[in-house]
Amino acid sequence: MTVPIPNFIQVATSNYFNVGCSTCSPGHFNANTYQVSDDVILIRGKHEIGFGGDFRRLQANLLTNTSTNGSFSFSGGYTGDSLADLLLGDMSGFSQGNPQPDALRQSVISFYGQDTFHAARRLTLNFGLRWEPAEFPYDRFGRTPQFSQTAFNAGTISQAYPKAPAGLVFPGDTGSYQGKSQVKSYWFDVSPRIGLIYDPRGDGKQNIRAGFALMHDTGMLYYPERWTYSPPFASQIILTNPVGDSFSNPWAGQPGGNPFPGASFFPIGGSYYIIPTDMKPIYEMQWNLNIQRQLGRDWLAQVGYLGTRSVHIWSAYDINPSVYIHGSTAPANKRRLLYLQNPAAGQYYGGIYSGDPGGHGKYDALLLTLQHGFAKHFQITSNYTWSHCISDADLTGEVAGSFRENPYSLSFERGNCVFDVTSLFNLSGVATSPDLGSGFAQMLVRNWQVSPIVTWHSGNILNITDGGVDISGTAQLNDRPNQILANPYPSTKTTSQWFNPAAFAKQAAGTFGNVHRNSLYGPGAFDLDVSLSRVFHLEKVGLMFRVNAFNALNHPIWGNPTTSITSAQFGKITTFGQPRILQVGAKVMF
Repeated sequence: MTVPIPNFIQVATSNYFNVGCSTCSPGHFNANTYQVSDDVILIRGKHEIGFGGDFRRLQANLLTNTSTNGSFSFSGGYTGDSLADLLLGDMSGFSQGNPQPDALRQSVISFYGQDTFHAARRLTLNFGLRWEPAEFPYDRFGRTPQFSQTAFNAGTISQAYPKAPAGLVFPGDTGSYQGKSQVKSYWFDVSPRIGLIYDPRGDGKQNIRAGFALMHDTGMLYYPERWTYSPPFASQIILTNPVGDSFSNPWAGQPGGNPFPGASFFPIGGSYYIIPTDMKPIYEMQWNLNIQRQLGRDWLAQVGYLGTRSVHIWSAYDINPSVYIHGSTAPANKRRLLYLQNPAAGQYYGGIYSGDPGGHGKYDALLLTLQHGFAKHFQITSNYTWSHCISDADLTGEVAGSFRENPYSLSFERGNCVFDVTSLFNLSGVATSPDLGSGFAQMLVRNWQVSPIVTWHSGNILNITDGGVDISGTAQLNDRPNQILANPYPSTKTTSQWFNPAAFAKQAAGTFGNVHRNSLYGPGAFDLDVSLSRVFHLEKVGLMFRVNAFNALNHPIWGNPTTSITSAQFGKITTFGQPRILQVGAKVMF
């Protein structure tokens, strides 16, 4: 028997305005997905064979006006008061930049085949193989800069952009990778998987499920979005204490005056975002084992294990960090590696932020589930998860998402994953009141329904920092301090001291602290939400009465403490979740 699955064709378009950015003017974002897919299932004896394919064409068109109209800042450096400086027009800084248009494109192709083999009455096996080549996103207009240390050392200038500083390589230049994105495609990525279901007694009351899969991820379309933030595509100039005619012409003191709009140039100290040619796709190995057992007529219990190992997690780092020089008062850009090597060419470079596929992570979890089907007037679903996730990188969405504390060492970032929560418990249920008594008493007590939802989880991770102070001298602004006490927690944790501030101290200048990324945990949370309802029937009219209680016990829900060592609130909890909230409602149905 052949069961054809209808062809699937979909076109999705979405538009967003006012792109979120602290320095952005209103922008425009348009995303399009064109998709064609087809699946076929064949049943041949004990085999259930499935195969199919999927093609997606992804497009992202983004326009952000980062400081296009100019951004003014006032620090109080003239009068001692920022507002007074504003009234006088005495600005401490001014920045302006070009609009930043993106036109990202990506094609995603995949084919798969699988076989569900009913090997015996008690045993079912599943085999599958998926082919999903990795083609990195590209910019429609070829704005994909690369940096070559070899070209910088040799003083080689781009042929496509002759005014570019030595070291920059653009599509078409000698030494550029011949591809739309200057990033390799991986055409031979295959993802195998195998699984089994075994009923040891053959009575349908117990089964064992196990499986293994190797899964490749498709590179995110938005990851290289910062390509067009690099000069000359979208240049931005920041003036410190500009000498000009205040608001009307802050460029009066600059040679040549205002270079905007439409300026296309390579400024001194420009920041660049690049993707290395060999940006390996992320893949994950996952395995699991679950044992299910029916208890009595209505209960079902399950215990399981889930393990994953992630390889080639994408992160980013600065390949042109500053160098700490004892006693030097030189600004960060004049202590960067390229400037120290060749000041004439290196002065054009600030940070060069490069994607890095070198991250690894692992996750292990114990999963416990207990369920009661709806019987005897109630139903319950509950589960508990104990887990731990460790990684040296977290994929945050784009190449500018996060940078390392130590640009020279990825292993220095190894610690708890940003989403790590070691314990999580959930319970939900529904209970209805039985018919008790008779007459008026029965009418009052029957058909009531109560629905509780219980959630409890341990604390989220805390990342202790130096508060954006560049103590290491690397200009990364992600420094972490030293932990000087073995136990950073007090004997009793309170909102005024969740962890002991005395357990941490700033490290010596030019060094990195010994605190690992995401090394502490914040407070956990307990929440009980309850709903009580009943429908009263009056001939053909129904009246539903409902009461909802959120955080019904008014249990305190604490936020995370302040984690910046430079803050006066260091170690203190100053934010809290919602208190008890009651809602009463009625609905008429006719």
